[in-house]
Amino acid sequence: MTMLWGSSDKMTALYIAATGHVLGVATHAGTTDAAVEPSILAGARLPLRASGGPVVLGIPATHLASALVDHDPRVLVEPRAYTLQDDALTQSAGTLTAALDGAKLVVTLPNRIVADTPKLVHIESSVLPAPIDENGVIKATLAGNLLNPTPTEFEVELGTVAAGDYWVFVAVSGYRLYFGKLHRDPVEEPPVP
Repeated sequence: MTMLWGSSDKMTALYIAATGHVLGVATHAGTTDAAVEPSILAGARLPLRASGGPVVLGIPATHLASALVDHDPRVLVEPRAYTLQDDALTQSAGTLTAALDGAKLVVTLPNRIVADTPKLVHIESSVLPAPIDENGVIKATLAGNLLNPTPTEFEVELGTVAAGDYWVFVAVSGYRLYFGKLHRDPVEEPPVP
């Protein structure tokens, strides 16, 4: 989401409050000393699109915050590549992966978590009775060592193994945002003899 209202040396960053991941920005006309409120920019849910396609899921506004930041044209082009840390926008680093495994979503971080780390997971699918919305903390792990770190995994229960498309949004502090579609094929039952 990028909203262009005019030119100013400031803009409003709309971000995940728990993790700092930027989901969109709005520029300002003239001078301002306050960010635009999240509810004004997003309403009840911020709709997200995948690669310019149709809206595939909506992040509840209760997870959003906004901040007035310095205008940066790079952020206008790809806001989801940035996080807000100490009132400054920085590019996200570290890539995580997500996969369906039985009735769970398994998220893997490339290294161990040495401090409790905020996360937000939001999943929508036509095969789920309601969106899954999990906001919390990944607990620190002592597995592995500094020279050979062990990846950190966490799971989110889906409550189903139904076939279909699952739109998955994962934000973990310190890592690039994951947003994509995971597909599960129908499981073929063996023929009854």
